[in-house]
Parts: sequence; structure tokens; C-alpha cells
Amino acid sequence: MLNMLRFREVANYSASPELAPERPIAGEEAYRRYSIHTLPLLQAAGGSVVYSGTGGDFLIGPADESWDLVLLVRHQSL
Repeated sequence: MLNMLRFREVANYSASPELAPERPIAGEEAYRRYSIHTLPLLQAAGGSVVYSGTGGDFLIGPADESWDLVLLVRHQSL
């Protein structure tokens, strides 16, 4: 599974306000917190993170597209 992520300056918890931290945090920090909780579940299901980092420049694609984080995840099965 390929995740191409772009983070908000301030994380938006309007869809799940019960999950919101006491004070606003950056989208990158919100994703880090989410990852801490979900990585053990991924590993327990036999999955693993193959790559986590920047995507770099595109060979083919819009010049104005950019991603803060690219994550490649291998799952044990569909």
C-alpha cells in the first residue's frame, strides 16, 4: 500500500473531536501519534513498513505536486 501524505499546518479533528489533543498540534505531529498506535496493529497482522521518507522529484507527474511523507507498507494478505 502506498501512502502519499501532505500534512496540514494545524491538525483538523472536526470529524472526531473526542480524539483532539488539549491544544492544537501540527498535522505531522498528529500523524506521528497515529503511527505510534497503529504500527503495532500492522505488525501483529503480519504487515511491515517497507519505506518511510520523502518522495523526491517526480519522473512523470505534476511539477507542483509535493508530499511531506511517502510510506510504503507491505501487508501479509489482501
